[in-house]
Amino acid sequence: MPVVKVKDIGVTTRKWENSFGKIPQAYAEGVNTVNDFKARALAGQDNYVRQMSDPSILESRAQALNAMPDGKWKDGAINKGTKNIVTGMNAAKQDYAAQMSKVLAVEASVNLPERGIGAEVNSERSKAMAVALERAKKEGKFR
Repeated sequence: MPVVKVKDIGVTTRKWENSFGKIPQAYAEGVNTVNDFKARALAGQDNYVRQMSDPSILESRAQALNAMPDGKWKDGAINKGTKNIVTGMNAAKQDYAAQMSKVLAVEASVNLPERGIGAEVNSERSKAMAVALERAKKEGKFR
């Protein structure tokens, strides 16, 4: 089985840093694609309940979501997020590089099945990578 070829952490980090100029616009575009923020957030309530046990916190969350107009959420996300996202990314450079180094090391260690024709054959390649990354995360090799 061929070993996965991955970029070194320097190349990966430089590509990440070079994306900063595009991030504010991409962030705003992503926010603008959300038209049902409240319904989607409330649809996730079951997952939230599994994570939380205090009924008063859950009620407070539902009330806050129901009180928030979609436009206000979107405006706040765009007006705050586009101004702050790159600052946060810059602040996270060292942590990003440290964590991505670990991810890339796992990816580089994966022996993938040969490429084939069709999704059935090639899905095994994706599965091998996913299994390796999930195992490494559970083992605490990266966050």
